[in-house]
Amino acid sequence: MRLIPVSMSPRKRATRSDESLRAAVNDGRSGRLSTYKASAQYGLPRRTIRNQLKSCILHKSLGRNAIFTKEQEKNFVCRIIKFSDMGISLTTKMIRFKHLLFAKNSILTIISTKKQDLQEKVG
Repeated sequence: MRLIPVSMSPRKRATRSDESLRAAVNDGRSGRLSTYKASAQYGLPRRTIRNQLKSCILHKSLGRNAIFTKEQEKNFVCRIIKFSDMGISLTTKMIRFKHLLFAKNSILTIISTKKQDLQEKVG
């Protein structure tokens, strides 16, 4: 008999459906079911339901959080394409630098907008 080390054995993957997780979390949030009862009814781990109730996030996301909104990213891509159309070849370093400048300008715009909103609320 050949033994497989734990590190090489295939990992268990979640087989739950998003619908059952949402239903269990909604039942837990509304107070209809406790995490124990929701776990038994929907066949999900109790800790998974509890963690979802704690985090209040019901969608799965992979990778890093986005720095730009979809609109900002679209605007940035348009700027890169304009440079390309003008015949300016952009290196990776130049794109990173433009990205940094664009991000700083976007953040400054957001900060100034928030300051104006606060001043309007106070004043």
